[in-house]
Amino acid sequence: MSKEILEELKKDLRVAKETNDLTLSNISSIVKEATSKIVQELEFNKEMSQDIVNDVMSTTTTTLKELGEDTKENIKISSNAVLDGVKDTLIEQYDDKSQKMQEVYKILSEEVKKDMAEAIDNIKEFGESSFDILKHAVDGAIKGAKEALDKKEK
Repeated sequence: MSKEILEELKKDLRVAKETNDLTLSNISSIVKEATSKIVQELEFNKEMSQDIVNDVMSTTTTTLKELGEDTKENIKISSNAVLDGVKDTLIEQYDDKSQKMQEVYKILSEEVKKDMAEAIDNIKEFGESSFDILKHAVDGAIKGAKEALDKKEK
């Protein structure tokens, strides 16, 4: 899939050149968008980050050279756009995961609180057996929360 995105990057740069719209801002936008698409499509990791940066920069500089637009400013703006594309996409992915984790925590804590309250209400006297009942209630609450999360994901 990244090869298709790199081809689209080339095409977008060429079209911008043909329409006299190959500005620093437009180059930055085109390169950043391509980088973001690749990061979103692939399971991103540290080793892969260098490959992505190299592939996008190679494609960009080669295309700019073919178009006679491989100026220092264009190359610099392209390299910044690649790094911004990686950074912004990873931040977005982290924020999405963080939000999902908060939802999981909320569901889990609500389920545990509910089951614990019911278990405590059902205990007449606190003693050693009470703690076994509470442990069983917590285990049941966690299992119920997991089931609720599984249903939510489907």
